[in-house]
Amino acid sequence: MQTAIRVLIVDSEQALAQGLAEALVHQPGIAAARAAHAPPAAGVDDDVVVAATDSEGWDALALIRDLAGRENAPAVVAISGDSDPERVAAAVAAGAISWAPKEIGLEQLAGVVVAAARGEAWLPPAVLARVLRVLAAGGGDAAARENPIDRLTVRERQILEFTARGLSRREIAAKLDVSVNTVRSHSQHMLSKLGVHTTLEAVALALREGAVTDRP
Repeated sequence: MQTAIRVLIVDSEQALAQGLAEALVHQPGIAAARAAHAPPAAGVDDDVVVAATDSEGWDALALIRDLAGRENAPAVVAISGDSDPERVAAAVAAGAISWAPKEIGLEQLAGVVVAAARGEAWLPPAVLARVLRVLAAGGGDAAARENPIDRLTVRERQILEFTARGLSRREIAAKLDVSVNTVRSHSQHMLSKLGVHTTLEAVALALREGAVTDRP
């Protein structure tokens, strides 16, 4: 059973951040939640950071990039009131594992946060395909460099393909007749070889390289 996780909410709207932290701490799988209304100046030892990308007074994307680049980096879930695919894609490209609208239900957000701690990405179905297309369109120099998909093993390619189809790790494990931990291990190796932080970025890269079809 997974250990309950610690969550940090970062939003320039202090009341919103505090209220969300107080509500999330009562949700299954979450051990502690705290709020900050500015980027944390010191180290972050939380498992997941929920970062509002529409905060005022600081660069949320810079914060996401900073967090994603740290050793033992927390998973970052971006939230905002704006579902523009370009802005959502920017958050994912910066290193956010998931994005959710601020109007998302509390229980669903808690599920996204807990899944993020397991390394599982999520985008609302209504924006998933559009965001992946934006991400996939970002690599105009693909023909001039090595195809990073060639670095993957057969099993890693299978997991990437199933991920592109929208299957969860549990569903992939059932299809391949392996454990969820085995899928998780292959997924981590896949991300490392592709040089990306999240499975959403991996799928976008695979779409750009023509390694998978656009199925979301």
